[in-house]
Amino acid sequence: MADLPDLSERVELAIGGKLYAGWTDVRVTRALDAMSGAFSLSLSSKDDAAGQLLEVAPDDRCQLRIGGDVVVDGWVDAVSPSIDAGSHGIQVEGRDKTGDLADCSAVHKPGSWSNAKVEQIAAELARPFGVAVTAKASTGAAIRSFALQQGETVAAALERLLRFRGLIAVPTASGDLEITTPETGEPVATLELGVNIKSANGRHDHRERYSDYIVKGQARGDDERHGKTVSQIRGEAKDGGVRRYRPLLVMAEEQSDGQSAQVRAKFEAGMRAGRSRGADIVVAGWRTAPGGALWRPNSRVRVKCPPVKIADEVMLIAAVTFSKNDGDGTTATITVAPPEAFAQLPEKEAA
Repeated sequence: MADLPDLSERVELAIGGKLYAGWTDVRVTRALDAMSGAFSLSLSSKDDAAGQLLEVAPDDRCQLRIGGDVVVDGWVDAVSPSIDAGSHGIQVEGRDKTGDLADCSAVHKPGSWSNAKVEQIAAELARPFGVAVTAKASTGAAIRSFALQQGETVAAALERLLRFRGLIAVPTASGDLEITTPETGEPVATLELGVNIKSANGRHDHRERYSDYIVKGQARGDDERHGKTVSQIRGEAKDGGVRRYRPLLVMAEEQSDGQSAQVRAKFEAGMRAGRSRGADIVVAGWRTAPGGALWRPNSRVRVKCPPVKIADEVMLIAAVTFSKNDGDGTTATITVAPPEAFAQLPEKEAA
């Protein structure tokens, strides 16, 4: 018989040298496609479990811990006190430091870079917010030229920058940022119906999926390449999983050739097929195993749940939500998708 998960892990919010615990409602979310982790904590009284009066305000520096492990390191966003005839209550919401990258405009002097590495540009954009940037994957050669666009957020600028190298930015539990790729390692655990899955909801949606992908493009001509060679560039791919005729024509934004158009067509087919399916799986507890690591996005997991049409497949964890309340107890909702859903195709730099 499998060991039972720990359903009584202590949740602590550290602010100004004080630790607040005893939260009656907990919700913590981390996602692969979100720039920051976020939390919402509630108490049904004005004091915490130790009888401390909660002295919390927006913009307070904070750190949220589960069983001693840091899960969010950043700032309090909102505080909502409440009162009725029989009780006081309070709700506290916050995010990682990287939440400011999603909210705030990218302001930097100068507003452009030449022959700079991806991690250098990213670090300079994130530094004013106290966010460190680490490259966990190869970032390739220096970017020839990169300029900020008026009004874009730091997160939007980073996303645009990283597309040149087919990379993604993932927030860490310490509130910093990692430049990386979707995980390709071994599964960290198995989610299996009848063993550790409490419930599961599958998603199979073909609205953004097509039977035929056609990519068209153009390239600059020269003495050796001209005429149809550069003006009628075309790549095609099919998705056999779509059972009716649904064509999609994609115009390549950059200068291209037949090979790159073909790669783009196959990428579109694979990526859209991956994004068309997945599942939200609920398990008891917040860790991969008793005493193990907390569930985290960008990990691989084996899923065995035939009723949601995932019989036995290695999936990528796209998001994790840790929850605790009187109704459902202590649970983790693990959102999984095929790894292809997060595949990245490097974009060409402007000549």
